[in-house]
Amino acid sequence: MSLSSHNVFGSGRAGTTIEGDVSGSFTTDMGLINNHVYGSINTKTARGSVSQAKTDFQFVGYGPVGTQPPYIGKVADWTQSSDWISGSSAYLGFSKYFTASCTAWSAFPSGSLKYSSGILNISATYS
Repeated sequence: MSLSSHNVFGSGRAGTTIEGDVSGSFTTDMGLINNHVYGSINTKTARGSVSQAKTDFQFVGYGPVGTQPPYIGKVADWTQSSDWISGSSAYLGFSKYFTASCTAWSAFPSGSLKYSSGILNISATYS
């Protein structure tokens, strides 16, 4: 059983006109088989004109999957996302319970900003 909190941050730019960042935090509360992942992440425009924003959080968990090799495999793989939101920022609050023997995991927080010439995708890291 382990409870751990993680800070999220990432930034990106498209040329010299559009800049944005993704920030927030999430907590993993991992039990023997009952698990809970929750937090909040925001994608926002730092510079430039943006028409829409979106925030995503993907979680992948690994654990024992059988008695024959390979013994470890994916036991969880889910994504929670905000819709495309008009304006320069998008907030995502999330909470997910799942049941699995999860011995290792990875998270992939990200955000997107839609502007006149395309979409800026921003990958964030966590610590």
